[in-house]
Amino acid sequence: FLAGFVLHAILRRDTQDTAYIISHVSYFWLSSAVANCSWILAWQYGLPQNIVWPSFIAMVCIFVSNLSAYFRLAKNAEELKNMTWKVYIFGHIPFALYASWIFGAALINLLVVCGSNPENVDLWGWVIAGEAGLLVASFFGAFVLYQKEDVWYTAVNVWTLVAIAQKQQNVSTKTAAVLLAVILGVGCVGTLVKKVLHRR
Repeated sequence: FLAGFVLHAILRRDTQDTAYIISHVSYFWLSSAVANCSWILAWQYGLPQNIVWPSFIAMVCIFVSNLSAYFRLAKNAEELKNMTWKVYIFGHIPFALYASWIFGAALINLLVVCGSNPENVDLWGWVIAGEAGLLVASFFGAFVLYQKEDVWYTAVNVWTLVAIAQKQQNVSTKTAAVLLAVILGVGCVGTLVKKVLHRR
């Protein structure tokens, strides 16, 4: 989807839809690209020494940039409903997927790397921090679903929670991830049903 966004911006740059997308996301897209380069460097040179914080901070910057672009394109369900299909496909969906994915990736990055050095951390402290992270991620997913009635962001959120549950050995964290995934999944299905019924 991001490739579609880039190709559409290049090949169809003279159209009104492309101008709308670029005018709303250009600065955020550039800041995301810079943060992405920083993330790659931080991950490449920091991970072997288990230095996770630079990588995590870069991922947070990518998330904020993409989430800002996502909400710039449409702030609520009404604006999303009035969006043209080209702006929806080449603007809205790419930033929804990327913002949600990078949030989950940042959370997994933090949990995996910190969990790989249990002798250097307070185990229960990281369990509590991990579950707090799951709650924050789920809150964003629920907020987007309520504010914009958009399942794309929240569906990736559900996928991330399921992936975390599969990799977790701690029963408490695994249970929390599964429960939150079920709640958000039901919310996504309910939103889709609501949209279908409103179209009739």
